[in-house]
Amino acid sequence: MANDDQDTSSSGKELQIAGDEKLLKYLGGTGGLTGNDGKDCHFGVSIQIKSAEGTESSLVISDVKKKASLEAPVFITKAVKLELNDLKEFLNKQGADLDKVEPLKNLLATTEITCDAFYYTGETGPLLMMFGLNFDASEEHGGLIESLSGSKELGKLFDIKGVSLRVFRCNNKNLKRLRDYCETLPE
Repeated sequence: MANDDQDTSSSGKELQIAGDEKLLKYLGGTGGLTGNDGKDCHFGVSIQIKSAEGTESSLVISDVKKKASLEAPVFITKAVKLELNDLKEFLNKQGADLDKVEPLKNLLATTEITCDAFYYTGETGPLLMMFGLNFDASEEHGGLIESLSGSKELGKLFDIKGVSLRVFRCNNKNLKRLRDYCETLPE
């Protein structure tokens, strides 16, 4: 997340990591921690997350001694997927018995949620969250309308195959920071 002249971003706080997934994992969020001639010791944590389909990602907390901020962002390094069928099984074991509610049972069996981007810098700083809802549109499941209505005919007329949701907060000064983060995320 940098300009071309130095190892700092337009905000002057972030190491250059755009396009480099390894640097994002190991040094992302450390630019604001380099003051005091490197004499201060900071503690960050990278929590390994395994997606439903087996992809590994990291949830990085840049400095556990600080609240999330421009100097100590919290972010993921790769998209994370959650299959709602696994959630259904978990909730059923808790006594929810979702199998009795046919439309909800069908929806959970055919839906996948992804968190494609997550970058958080506190209550007033830049924020980016990108979620995707994907509905199994195979012949067997038919997509959202068919899974909720139970009608193959209605699902064939029109159906929703997926939905994306973006939560975004940023001023012009910090837009480059979020652009650099997005460039670093793998396809």
